[in-house]
Amino acid sequence: ALNSGAGAARGDVLLFLHADCKLPRYWDWEVRAAVCRQHPCPAFAFGFAIEGGAEAGLGQVAAMTNVRARELQLPYGDQALFMTRERFER
Repeated sequence: ALNSGAGAARGDVLLFLHADCKLPRYWDWEVRAAVCRQHPCPAFAFGFAIEGGAEAGLGQVAAMTNVRARELQLPYGDQALFMTRERFER
């Protein structure tokens, strides 16, 4: 599915997002900033949050998801993965 989406996309930056997820406010600025910094990291992801998660006791799940992404560099697809097209095609 990622290859199909990338093939249909026209931009130089690709962002993959699960259909049941929402991007954070000002996501476009964050993507531009990350790509413009030419960071050595091949791909990026946003932090993970669950709306209403605190009431449902899911705050710890979100916190551990962010630790996993940050420390192990293993984000989930729910975190909106993005990278340059050049990097994706390597």
